[in-house]
Amino acid sequence: MSPLEQLAEENPDAVTFDDLDAAVIGIGRQWGSPPLAIYSADRIVEVLIGQGMTHEGALDWYGHNIECLYVGPHTPIIVDFAPEP
Repeated sequence: MSPLEQLAEENPDAVTFDDLDAAVIGIGRQWGSPPLAIYSADRIVEVLIGQGMTHEGALDWYGHNIECLYVGPHTPIIVDFAPEP
């Protein structure tokens, strides 16, 4: 079962991003809150580039349409990994 299939069973109200399944890195859980989709910011940009955007265009689209999205308590978590020291 994929993480998104499992999430749909556990939280049918969880918000997911259309056409960005490859950017999902897991399911987030916190006591007292519904499970949420977790996405990698880097993978989101990679998927957008794979869909035909330039790197600059993908970063712009991500910043204006995905990163700032909040639709309530079922909004996905986006992880931006810190660079290695």
